Amino acid sequence: MADTSSGLDQIWKSERDAVKNEVRLGGCLPVVAAATADIVATLPTRLRSQAPVAISQLSGRGDVAFVASCPSLSYKTLWVRADDDAYAKYYLEFLDQYHNLKFSGVPKPYNVDHMFNRQRALKYAYRYVRMALVNGPVNSSHGAGYEKSTTNSRRERRDTSIALMDEIGSMKFYGFMNPSVAKPNQAEIDRYARFSALEFGMSESEVKECIAGCLKSAAFFKN
Repeated sequence: MADTSSGLDQIWKSERDAVKNEVRLGGCLPVVAAATADIVATLPTRLRSQAPVAISQLSGRGDVAFVASCPSLSYKTLWVRADDDAYAKYYLEFLDQYHNLKFSGVPKPYNVDHMFNRQRALKYAYRYVRMALVNGPVNSSHGAGYEKSTTNSRRERRDTSIALMDEIGSMKFYGFMNPSVAKPNQAEIDRYARFSALEFGMSESEVKECIAGCLKSAAFFKN
């Protein structure tokens, strides 16, 4: 990530460290979409009892965007309404207001991305989606195939107040290339499974099973 300022690189790293620590404390992948800001502060209970967050509005944006700050894990995350298209602008304001970093645009090779498909969030009435910096080329590799297919799927969860990141979303977030619905890239899946075992303390076989389940579901609902 040598093409951007060291300050932005540090934000990129802190967002990944935050997710890793959340997984280790909470025992599950992180919350990436929620019906309300209050829910972000309380769920999942196991995580938030150990690592509380404070919710504050992004200055001047009303209920469009808010920031969840977690002092014990040393991170801040931006959440934006799923129906708002100006998320990249809000992320720049977040960098300015909460990290004292001023940019006129998001420098390459980064993109600002939703950590949960925004169309799916709208479909399932999740008002807010967690935002993050992602690697641009990797983000592009994931494309619309998997996300479009999962958007077409039925709701899998009983809990309709939050959505957790799935394994393929985690692959994109951590810089692993799209495993592909049509022709799964087993080498990349294996590489991510080893990463998960090391960073999250998860079973490689369980991770591979979860990815296989995601791809199977996406293939079923693919147009």
